[in-house]
Amino acid sequence: MDALFKEVDRIAQDKNWHMTYQISDGHYIPNSGSYFRFTDDIISYYKDADVVITHGGAGTIFKLLELRKKIIVVLNNHRVDPHQVEIVNYVNENHYGLACFELNQLETLLPLSVDFSPATYKDNPFVKAKEIIEILNIT
Repeated sequence: MDALFKEVDRIAQDKNWHMTYQISDGHYIPNSGSYFRFTDDIISYYKDADVVITHGGAGTIFKLLELRKKIIVVLNNHRVDPHQVEIVNYVNENHYGLACFELNQLETLLPLSVDFSPATYKDNPFVKAKEIIEILNIT
C-alpha cells in the first residue's frame, strides 16, 4: 500500500491538487494533502472526492460504482489472489473507471480522470436465494 501512496504523493506535489489519503496501517506519511488511518464514515470522504484512487478490493469498488464516482483502480501486485486482476479488468472493460495495471501508469491516468466520463453502473441484485433454498430443501 505504501508504494501507491508514495507514487500519488510524488505526482501530486508538482500539481495544485489536494489529496486525502486513507493510509490504514501504512507507514508512509504523504506530504501532498491530509490523511487518516480509519474512519466510520468513509462514504462522506467518497462523496467529497472528485476522483478516488483505490486498489482492487471488490467491496470498495462496487460501493464507489454505486455512488457514481470517478475511480482509478490500481492493481495491487503484492496480492497473489486473481480477483484483483479480474476486478481491474471488469472496471476497465465496462468503462466504469480507469485501470492502472502498473504504478508508473498513474501519472498519465490522473490527468485523464478529469475528463473521463464513466459508464453508468447498474447494480444487479442477487435474486436466486429463494431458488437455492428450494433446491436444497432448506426451511
